[in-house]
Amino acid sequence: MKMKHQHQKANSKSSFCIIPWVHLHVSQNGNVIPCCQAPPHKVHRFGNVNEQSIAEIWNGEAINSFRQKMLNNEPDHRCKQCYLKEESGAKSLREITNEKFSTKVYEVQERGMAYESVPIHFDVRFSNACNLKCRICGPWASSQWHKDAIAIGMRKKDSKALSVALHDEASFFEQLLPLLPEAKEFYFAGGEPLMMEQHYKVLDALIACGNTSIRLSYNTNFSTLEFKNYKVIDYWKQFENIHVTASLDGEAEQGEFLRKNLKWGQVIQNRELCLKELPHVQFKIAPTVCVFNVSHLPNFHKNWVKKGYIKVEDFIPNILIHPKEYQINVLPSAEQKALIPIYETHLSWIQNQGFLDMESGEECIQQFKTILAQLGTTDAEPKTVDSFKEKSLLLDALRKENTAHLFHELDSLF
Repeated sequence: MKMKHQHQKANSKSSFCIIPWVHLHVSQNGNVIPCCQAPPHKVHRFGNVNEQSIAEIWNGEAINSFRQKMLNNEPDHRCKQCYLKEESGAKSLREITNEKFSTKVYEVQERGMAYESVPIHFDVRFSNACNLKCRICGPWASSQWHKDAIAIGMRKKDSKALSVALHDEASFFEQLLPLLPEAKEFYFAGGEPLMMEQHYKVLDALIACGNTSIRLSYNTNFSTLEFKNYKVIDYWKQFENIHVTASLDGEAEQGEFLRKNLKWGQVIQNRELCLKELPHVQFKIAPTVCVFNVSHLPNFHKNWVKKGYIKVEDFIPNILIHPKEYQINVLPSAEQKALIPIYETHLSWIQNQGFLDMESGEECIQQFKTILAQLGTTDAEPKTVDSFKEKSLLLDALRKENTAHLFHELDSLF
């Protein structure tokens, strides 16, 4: 009962988060920050793996100060994204992680700063290497964006396309390997993690130490399942607990536009191959909801369910926050309001399907409710709409594309 009370306490209106006791996040520039939701700026970091060892950062003053804030139930500005999600009714990373490590929550709250820990949940962004240049992305997360970023003034001409987290990879892995036998989860994102040799190096190390029951979680564009001599299918067959989240924002031509360089036929082929070869892999789609696709998501969801590619609860949309010029409120208010009955109908369809996984089903419903709650409530500032038009026309010219032709509902913005 006491443990249950502590668990509920951590997930109610409190600010407590277990992340600084279990999670090591290394961003593409080597900075260690609380998690992927925290601002990536230098002032927010606990340290940098190119300047300090993992142990020095993990036991350092910066992370301990953050831990003390958590124990004091004191909000921190780095946690803003979780607070905003919780206020909107959506489930935050804080809540998800507290649930996942509920036993640790109890132990930490009982022992406070006397609790000794090592990282058991990893998120290392080895680089920004990627084969796509998605509309809503940028050069910080995709090496393919480099030339376009220079052309439209987002980056200087002398900047580098590839950002690498580790200056001394051998030293980092020497520190990482002893931690892997007890690791509970390794989250891979990018860039595109399936195109990074370090990803396969981690998998080889996990196999070598016998930790094949670890949870492997992925955020992938799902455009390819092979890289050089590596075949991810062969690797995934050796692990028991794999969760793949595909960042797909639309279907066919619209999907290829939003995730530039994506081949939709290859995506379908990859999904069918995984269904056949890897039935144990948990697969979800997590589209980023933006001005381009908010009108199309319900149909995308229905189509994949009807084709048997996903279960109804395996579609978890997330509302885009940055960049502002692609937020859903850039769509004129009247057109947003016209989508309300469509989303209401879609929510009814979801609820009538029945779920195999109730928790995922509830999350799916909540995320669609969050979209519905935002439709028609705010209009973007005129300068934000102007920025949308300017950036879209620049990229259309560079990429020989036509936004308005593919997305007729955006005609009025041009």
